[in-house]
Amino acid sequence: MTAASTIAVDLLEAQVSRADVVFFPVDRVSHNAVATVKRVALYKGEPYVALRSSGLTSLAAALRRISVQQQLGSEQTARPRIEIVKRS
Repeated sequence: MTAASTIAVDLLEAQVSRADVVFFPVDRVSHNAVATVKRVALYKGEPYVALRSSGLTSLAAALRRISVQQQLGSEQTARPRIEIVKRS
């Protein structure tokens, strides 16, 4: 890994660690970035959502799913359980 990519990973880790939930489009990020997001989010116990694409429709669908999961699970847990969208 180069010095520049190490810095980029460190910055990404810092940003993910401050987020309440992380959305990332699988068609626009590197494998290394995905691995970093997943690792940090799981360590912090924060949900993350892989979007099928970088389009607004994918983001809207993910937000809708989170909203429904929060409404259904509000009595059971404080945090929604987010399932990762598989790229087709």
